[in-house]
Amino acid sequence: MPEREQTLFFGSISMEEREKYDLQPITIDELSCLEKDQYIAVVASPFMLQYAYTIVPRKIIALLKRNVEEESSGFWNKFNALLASQSDLIGSSSEKIYLEQCFRNDNVFYLPNDARETQLWSEAVRALDRGEPITPWKHRQWESRAAYYNGLYEQWGDHETVCYLLASYLYLLKRASAKIFLAASFEQMMMKDHADCLRTHYRFFSAMEAQAGKSDQAIRIYAVTAFTEDEKRSVQLLNELLEKGRHDLIQAEIYRLNEDYCSAIQSLQAFGSRDADRFALSNYLLAFRWEEALRLLERTGVPAGERHLAEMLRGTMHLIRGRRHQAIQSFLRGSISDWRALNSMVEVEQWDQATQSVLVGWQDE
Repeated sequence: MPEREQTLFFGSISMEEREKYDLQPITIDELSCLEKDQYIAVVASPFMLQYAYTIVPRKIIALLKRNVEEESSGFWNKFNALLASQSDLIGSSSEKIYLEQCFRNDNVFYLPNDARETQLWSEAVRALDRGEPITPWKHRQWESRAAYYNGLYEQWGDHETVCYLLASYLYLLKRASAKIFLAASFEQMMMKDHADCLRTHYRFFSAMEAQAGKSDQAIRIYAVTAFTEDEKRSVQLLNELLEKGRHDLIQAEIYRLNEDYCSAIQSLQAFGSRDADRFALSNYLLAFRWEEALRLLERTGVPAGERHLAEMLRGTMHLIRGRRHQAIQSFLRGSISDWRALNSMVEVEQWDQATQSVLVGWQDE
């Protein structure tokens, strides 16, 4: 880890976790006394991100956790995802959140109460502080998680959850053996009459085929799982792209349809065409990488029909940086072309309430 005085913590976690990661808490009164661009900010709540920005941090590390209040889970999940998208390094003690973020962002780490995984995290933070690539440490953790579930597989056999998670990590590692374990998981789900396993399991095969460069096979597999009108339109689009030989766009679209937005974005960035930009926008939006979506719109020109979208994105970026007045102005401008942009105004009040609640807890520690 970087030196303790270089890492400041914004939010609220247990004292045990704070000591485990050697985090130095900061109070709101101390913020104005700090020299800018000198600290790494560790943020545990999306509503504290605006305070972290006041010190102009060298890097931002997000510690993501579940929301305990179900009634506000949608609001929390949205802004927690935006916190992740603004961060240089992401960690979570929830494996569910960790895997979800692996399919949305780079530089994501799992933080269980395990010495080996904690060491990987510490090495990743040091690499971040030195400006070095974090990818090797990320891959080592995928290897570690794959080994863990392979050990469970050797004990339990074809357990649907163990095989699915093993397949997921092998897929992230781009190993062809991922299909073997996904097939075992899918078979168990079918035997136990899980009605939605075509979408949750069988569809995953299409991403694996796309990863292997087999566009036609990927489309055929996805088509089997397409029941809604939107899904059927996606099949039609994929077949049109196949006729045009656009295997690059097919691969990215199959990734998107499997909610692997990170792979889709990486694939599209490698090509950098006008068509790739069009497909990238939806992935940025779905992954809550909204700042990148806004930059894309500004770079390629905002179509008249998407002006409200650009203002909604711009307003949200203002909001998470504590620029409340500018956020409201953006939402109002967006409402001129689409009144639904006014829905974001409701979130401003929710944001204020959530910030005040977390701020009181933060200052009381």
